[in-house]
Amino acid sequence: MLDLAVQIVNYKTKNYLIDCIHDVINDLKNSKLTYKILVIDNNSGENLDDLKNNYKEIINIYYNDKNNGFGAGHNLLSKKEESRYILILNPDI
Repeated sequence: MLDLAVQIVNYKTKNYLIDCIHDVINDLKNSKLTYKILVIDNNSGENLDDLKNNYKEIINIYYNDKNNGFGAGHNLLSKKEESRYILILNPDI
């Protein structure tokens, strides 16, 4: 089981998402926590393949076929990875 699941819902915020993921990785790199970054794309139309390819060991990206909203996105992500803690982030943090 992971220590931390970092959850991010994306809807047309890829530019913020890139910085957010980079900063999360940078902030956690010297910690002893085991973690994954879970991103759900709420049918934004953005291609996130480059993020998946650049951070394949750390990130899981899921896609919705419609925008179910912020809460529903996090509820779905919370079922994807078992962890002691969940950190809910906005991509523009």
